[in-house]
Amino acid sequence: MIGVSVSKDFNEFLVKQTPFVFFRLPNSSKIKCYYQQDHTLHFTNNFKIDGFVMGTFQNSNQTPFIPNTHSLEYDFTKLQVPYNDFYKTHIDENKASFLDLVNKTKTAINRGVLKKLVVARAQSFEEKVNPTSLFSNLLSLYPNAMVYYWYHPKLGSWVGASPESLFSIDSGDFQTMALAGTLPYKVDDDYNWGKKEKTEQRIVVDSILSVLRGLFQENEIKCSKTFTRRAGNLVHLCNILSVKTDDFDLKQIIDQLHPTPAVGGIPKNEGVKFLSKHERFERSFYAGFFGPISGSGKADLFVNLRCAQIENDRFTLYVGAGITADSEAEEEWEETQKKAQTILRAIQFDESH
Repeated sequence: MIGVSVSKDFNEFLVKQTPFVFFRLPNSSKIKCYYQQDHTLHFTNNFKIDGFVMGTFQNSNQTPFIPNTHSLEYDFTKLQVPYNDFYKTHIDENKASFLDLVNKTKTAINRGVLKKLVVARAQSFEEKVNPTSLFSNLLSLYPNAMVYYWYHPKLGSWVGASPESLFSIDSGDFQTMALAGTLPYKVDDDYNWGKKEKTEQRIVVDSILSVLRGLFQENEIKCSKTFTRRAGNLVHLCNILSVKTDDFDLKQIIDQLHPTPAVGGIPKNEGVKFLSKHERFERSFYAGFFGPISGSGKADLFVNLRCAQIENDRFTLYVGAGITADSEAEEEWEETQKKAQTILRAIQFDESH
């Protein structure tokens, strides 16, 4: 069904407090919305559904989703986003604990417990933001990202602009990506990737290739050359990995790929255990996976990066950094500061605030 106004419908759903999700796939000119007319919390354990899934970092057998039984579609038009400098003045908390976490991670790597680990921080702000404007601004600021706003009265509100695909499947074409390393975007596209970033990317590629070899025939797997991929105000090293197949199991692929080395660790299980012990917050949907799935065999799933949780007069953003033996704690802190700008640049405060 064709929708008339994203902002009008968005605000009506918020008032009704019934579950909904608005999203726009990367480089798409269409915004889609799935919504419910009741408060039922739907779960899937096999991903044989038609709807939008929202998986947590700690993968479980029960993944929430909003069915696409009721849907709307809108044309997307890029708008001029009002300037704000909120990100320059409000992202300097919890530095000491983050630096300590990075150094503990490096110690574990040097001991051979881990090869790589993504550590994260959560930062909360006692501010009432305008959800509609935040979503609209993210759409215009990040046309190459998967932009979404998810709401369920039993799970809360999450919003983000993710640069990273977990995987997509369409007509037997499977594709995923290895994404690591971070530098600020430069207009001249002249980047000096260092040893740390190149090593991190190689570790991620090798880890994903190892997973894919357990799912598909090795001669079916293709890996692109490494290239620089822009994500808003940042760039990352990227490789595209693809397979042509008609024989796949969504649950098996998700279980094997998630969490990817871009949000977890290598080895995967040791990384999750380390984070459970040393990170001082519950990741919940941060670094989980999300996106639309069709029972006919089409899926577009993304890693939940550059995201925030909205709760009444508070919002909490989540950012992380990939740690290797060559990491410097101060540099990793600065990387998370830059990643935080993705959400903070898009914020507009509620008029009643």
